[in-house]
Formats: sequence, C-alpha cells, structure tokens
Amino acid sequence: IDSVKVWAHLIYLLVGLFIAWRIYKTFLERLTDHMRGRDMVAGGEVQDFESFKPLFIYIGEIVIAIVGVVIGLGMLNVDLAAIITSAGVVSLGITLGAQQVLNQFFSGLVILSTRPFRKGDIIQLAGNTNITYRVRKVNVMNTELENWDNSDVTIVPNNSITANNVKNITRDTLRSKVHLFVDVSY
Repeated sequence: IDSVKVWAHLIYLLVGLFIAWRIYKTFLERLTDHMRGRDMVAGGEVQDFESFKPLFIYIGEIVIAIVGVVIGLGMLNVDLAAIITSAGVVSLGITLGAQQVLNQFFSGLVILSTRPFRKGDIIQLAGNTNITYRVRKVNVMNTELENWDNSDVTIVPNNSITANNVKNITRDTLRSKVHLFVDVSY
C-alpha cells in the first residue's frame, strides 16, 4: 500500500506540474496580449516584450522542472543537502567558465530593456567614428548592424556595445544627414 501511495503522489505531482505549466503559459499569453494592446494604443513597439517572451518561457520551464524534481525527491525521502551542495559547486564552476557568455547575455538584457536604439536606427560606435551603421536586429547575445550601403552585415557582441559609447543619430526622428561625394570630369 505504501508503494501505491508513493506512485499516487508522484502522479499528483506530474499533474500539478502540468497544470502549473499551463497556467504559466496562459499568463504569458495574456500578458503578451495586454502589452500588445497597450502598445497599439500608445503607438509603441510590440517587439519590446515579444523579444523577452522566449526567455521567460525558458526560465519558466527550468523553474517548474527544478521544483518538480525537488518535490519528487522529497517524496522519495532522498536527502537533498548533498545534491544542493554539489549543484552549488557545479554552478560556481560553470559561472566562472562561461563568464564571457554571461556578460554578453546580461548586456543583451540591458540593451533590450533600455532600448538605446531600435531596429532601423542609424548609430555610430565609439572608435569607429567614420563608420555609420543601421541596426538590423537586436538579439540577446549580439546585435546585427549593416553599413550605410547595405553591403556588409557586422555582428557585434552586446558586451562590446555596452562597453562603448553609442551615438544614436535617429533617436527622436528618422531624419538624418547624408554626405554625397560626386566626382565631375573636366
């Protein structure tokens, strides 16, 4: 009877985790619809929240899976102290090993949340004062920039963008200055 009770609790746990996942996904969908409606009224960009949606889904999957594993191991009377200690040591090693990747990731979150530039803006990076770029796409890990004549696409890591000064030429308006150099024959 005890093993049937354990299996019943594990089935309840799986059903509860599935319901929690569906509630979380429904919450994200309603929040996205709310943000989309608010942005349409305000004339803003819907992409602000849409770019974070896959990140929130991924974080939700991880959190719900970890909670399910911890509760399941607790139901099976497994001592979690050693597992939590070793997970802390492993996460410290991963953090130190992937420091550059984490720096790019968090720099991308800063760029996506503060929006110093958006898709289509014309910017100049510090150090490259002679080169003007048009923002093609802003991702979590990098930003795609294209030069003025759309011939080259440059992918710049987000940590180098946040470390340098960025001059946004078209922040408030889409007007920009274009220098044309024309050679005339004699």
